[in-house]
Amino acid sequence: MPQGSIRSHLPALLLCMLAAMFLATLPHWLGLAHWHRPIWIADHDEMFYLAIVGQAYDNHPWRLTEPMLVNGLQNPYPWLQMIPGIVLAKAAGLGPLAVGLIWRAMGAAFISAMYYLLTYRITRIKALAVCLTVAICADVGVLYSMPLLRQIWLVVSFLSGHGQGFLATYPKIAPSWRIVTPTLSLGYLLLFIGLLGRALEQFKWQRTIAAGLACGLLFYAYFYFVMAVGLGLFLNMLIDAKRRWTYFFTGLIGLICGLPNVLSQSALSMSTSSDWLHRWDMFVTIPRTSELLIPKVAILYSCLCLVWCLLRARQLLYLWVFAFSALLLLNHQVLTSLQIQNYHWLYTIGPVHAVLLVALIWNEMVRRPSWKRPYLAAVYVMTPVIFLSGLWLRRIEATQTQESQTILHDLEHYEQMRFSPEGKALPLVPNAFVAGQQDFVDFASVLENQRPLLHYTVLSSPSIDDREWDERAALSGYLQATPRADFAAEQRLGLEINLPRSADIRASRLAGRLAAFDQISADPRPWLGRYPVRYVAVKPNGIPAEFAVKLSMQPLQRGPYWDLWRLP
Repeated sequence: MPQGSIRSHLPALLLCMLAAMFLATLPHWLGLAHWHRPIWIADHDEMFYLAIVGQAYDNHPWRLTEPMLVNGLQNPYPWLQMIPGIVLAKAAGLGPLAVGLIWRAMGAAFISAMYYLLTYRITRIKALAVCLTVAICADVGVLYSMPLLRQIWLVVSFLSGHGQGFLATYPKIAPSWRIVTPTLSLGYLLLFIGLLGRALEQFKWQRTIAAGLACGLLFYAYFYFVMAVGLGLFLNMLIDAKRRWTYFFTGLIGLICGLPNVLSQSALSMSTSSDWLHRWDMFVTIPRTSELLIPKVAILYSCLCLVWCLLRARQLLYLWVFAFSALLLLNHQVLTSLQIQNYHWLYTIGPVHAVLLVALIWNEMVRRPSWKRPYLAAVYVMTPVIFLSGLWLRRIEATQTQESQTILHDLEHYEQMRFSPEGKALPLVPNAFVAGQQDFVDFASVLENQRPLLHYTVLSSPSIDDREWDERAALSGYLQATPRADFAAEQRLGLEINLPRSADIRASRLAGRLAAFDQISADPRPWLGRYPVRYVAVKPNGIPAEFAVKLSMQPLQRGPYWDLWRLP
């Protein structure tokens, strides 16, 4: 905590938090003109999380479960990240779509507050800490260890008309505000860094315990931060003998605090199928020298910071070590032969490098007082430019990214159909199974408390093995009256996307799905008993009359985007 009364820092903290919250939530406010409420959905990953949100919001706001199951089995996602936003939305009656806005606002407030406390602790100048915090939050290059450079590059690209490649798929411009990570987890890493730095200044048990507790929180916030911090503490113990016991006790206290979560996750893994691991790229065995991640700019940045620390500021080397640990973990498969979505360690490197750069530059200002005034003037002048250009880039990302716009169009179609007077007169039975067109199923699971037969979340579900995944896919295709050849082509393409590593696994899954499809086609009744689908959404006029008669399907609602059928 900065010196002086916390009350004296409240205006500065509030200014930082408001600036960061505006940056993070700008896409939602831009939606007001069209939706008359602040709605924005970034990509299909966010739809994935909203499915989890929808079930929790409607049925158990204090608990996370898997959206495709009615029996409420445990969900492996971090309670600490997700539940506070769900509970706030439920308490205010805002609906599940408001959770994205709340998450971004909460995450931005936490992150900016931590950046302010860190930068103030380094500089002891409130105005400078505010400017540095706002600049870091607005700079779209921080996460890539490219402060200022990526911001300038993107601004020039869009002004020259060459930036459309950044809009062709999912949002890529401002990844710092992606949910759930890093927006809902980064604040905990910054909190740990701040408290550890305080403990390293002078060994006091209360400071070391505070740093240990912050380390323990990481176990409940984000797995990848835990691993980077754990390796960083170990390496710091090896190279920093004077402060070795501070690192040791910080890690020990953190491990004790995090042990209940480790045991809980281990019990979950042991009690469920391991099939989901290869579907979700978790603990998959790969060749040691394959899939290497070489972030050239971050590596160059790290080398320059190392030389700077060794020559001018050895007391800051501990910070460099945490970023270096994450760089090592990016390619841990060289030792472990495992792939566990290794790219997630990038979320550690950039923010730690940003704090380290602030500290290194200020260390030079202390050494050379004559440089301080020009430095302060440059920061005060550049901060509004960085903030405004960051807002401009965020606006482009929000309004022109193709995946975001496609999802929002689907949402508009769903609301026009289901929440029109006709749709409201035909409510869906809560917690019923829904199958069919994925865009309809996605929003039914979020907005009408439905359980999807087939969904993106099945990929990461420990509760569903490959056999059940195949059966769900086959039944979903059958209920849409899909011809077998078309079903085979669709599944072949989908498996190439979802299981790109192994042709043998894809072939096995395709064979399983075709076998299940043939069995369902011969007699669907046992399968509908196993998976009691109540509703099927198909393209308009997508169900032949004879097929509907065979399954005793009744049309519930016909629309320009989907036909909704009801099974007995």
